Amino acid sequence: MVLSSSMRKREHSPLPFVTYLVVHWFRSDPFSSFLTFLSYKTCEAFCFHFHMNSACRRSLLFTHSSWFKSPAFEMDTFEVLSHGSCFLMNLPKTPSCWMIGAGHVSFPFKFPGLYPQQTWLSYIKENHTFDQLEVRDTTNGSITKTFKVEPRALHKSRDLVVACLQYPDEDLAELESLTKESGTYLDANCSNVKMNDRVTFTGYTVQNSGLENEVHKPQVAEGVVNLMGSSRCFAKTDVPLEMGMCGGAVLNTRGECVGILEGVVNPPTPGQNKQAREFSEQFGGCALFVPINEAMNLIE
Repeated sequence: MVLSSSMRKREHSPLPFVTYLVVHWFRSDPFSSFLTFLSYKTCEAFCFHFHMNSACRRSLLFTHSSWFKSPAFEMDTFEVLSHGSCFLMNLPKTPSCWMIGAGHVSFPFKFPGLYPQQTWLSYIKENHTFDQLEVRDTTNGSITKTFKVEPRALHKSRDLVVACLQYPDEDLAELESLTKESGTYLDANCSNVKMNDRVTFTGYTVQNSGLENEVHKPQVAEGVVNLMGSSRCFAKTDVPLEMGMCGGAVLNTRGECVGILEGVVNPPTPGQNKQAREFSEQFGGCALFVPINEAMNLIE
């Protein structure tokens, strides 16, 4: 199938923030009970809001995009395929820094269940694409620096991608300096997340999407973990999470990264079985995130 230039632009405009249907997870990873929210120490609340405010005050923002040029569409230049949030991880035991983000941003064609209407994605192959890390000025959303990202490793069962950022020493030093300036060079905490832990979801949101004055702005939201799975966690957030936040870091009250935002649980939909419908009624709108251990295992 060959799409006209105007159709391509309309069809493969940056893919939307993904809500995640949890029926398959529910069937394969059942649970027996969950706890209600608990109160927290004053000092924990203070640290929590301190990190929230710090995230909002960042002068720089990192975003993650994938680009493609497919012979099936007779394309002459690379065009944006998808974009989302990401973050860089401080791993002293490895020679380079790592970018961590959402798998469906790098490889949307490997997630057909998330894009049932985007049938043209089946024509895209991995060798038609590359990823890009962008440094943005948060005052106007403009891109001030870009870094090509490869190779990329996709988690076999989670919506998670990692990439080792291997650049010349001067570029790597600049990138590390930028991450420290923006406060986005994170330390991982691989301790297990627990029920009722307070967390902060970080990433970006798009204002005036698709317009000439489109702006990417840092976005944060508070949440409380309200359901635990073997390799996924759920959290009730104080506000709905915005489009563009998939792939963003999930922080604990000390500002350490404990997870990666994967999506949001769908509200009830027609055709769901009883078990899935009851789950959606109770947890619809909750954030779904992958513990940082999964990224660490993929890196190792």
